[in-house]
Amino acid sequence: MKKLLAIVMILAMMFSLIACGVLGMSAEDKVAAYVEKNRDELVSTMEESFGESSGMTCSSTIKAEGTGFVMEIRINELDNIPEDTKANLQTTYDGMNSTFVSSLETMQKELPELSYFKINVCEKDGDLLATILAEN
Repeated sequence: MKKLLAIVMILAMMFSLIACGVLGMSAEDKVAAYVEKNRDELVSTMEESFGESSGMTCSSTIKAEGTGFVMEIRINELDNIPEDTKANLQTTYDGMNSTFVSSLETMQKELPELSYFKINVCEKDGDLLATILAEN
């Protein structure tokens, strides 16, 4: 009986230590850990889906910031885009906000601490074309 009680106590202590490691993390730490763990998948998924939908290629980076993440997409085929075209692109993305918020809500099912994401769409040299912001 003492051995059984000792095993139960050891298991309880192990679960407590594990839970403290996960539950003790701040929301910012959880988002950072998620981005670090899934960085390659998030970037490759973005690049593949962008290519399939636009017929263009891009390179992407992602970083955690607070309880969200910021992704930068550099479109290889675009450079020196006129300001009026950039304004039209921003208007188009703004009109699609509900779609981006829906994507955020899907991600929040896996990572409830995620409060926003931001995507900076850029020319190949890094000049900003438009910004997508989803938050709730």
